[in-house]
Amino acid sequence: MESVNLAVRFILEVGVLVALGHWGWKTGEGAMRWVFAIGAVLAAVVVWTLFVSPDPTIELARPIRLIIEFAVWLAAGAALWATGLRTLAIAFVVIALVSGTL
Repeated sequence: MESVNLAVRFILEVGVLVALGHWGWKTGEGAMRWVFAIGAVLAAVVVWTLFVSPDPTIELARPIRLIIEFAVWLAAGAALWATGLRTLAIAFVVIALVSGTL
């Protein structure tokens, strides 16, 4: 079961990057599309690397780490919601919360 959850988490992590990149592309116009898309993806990568990854740069207490992790999941869900992909947003957040809780 643990290996299945790890696979789901990896897919969710990639999904965060896709969702935020999609949001940036849909939100911006012209050159700002690139700025928003790349900036949103980079922000998620930095937060994940610093606090949430299996070998984080900054070690935090488990509850704080979970709050940051859930905030990243919710940001991706909000990005999907904002671009009109509401069903996908709900499914993404529900799967992420269940996986994160396990």
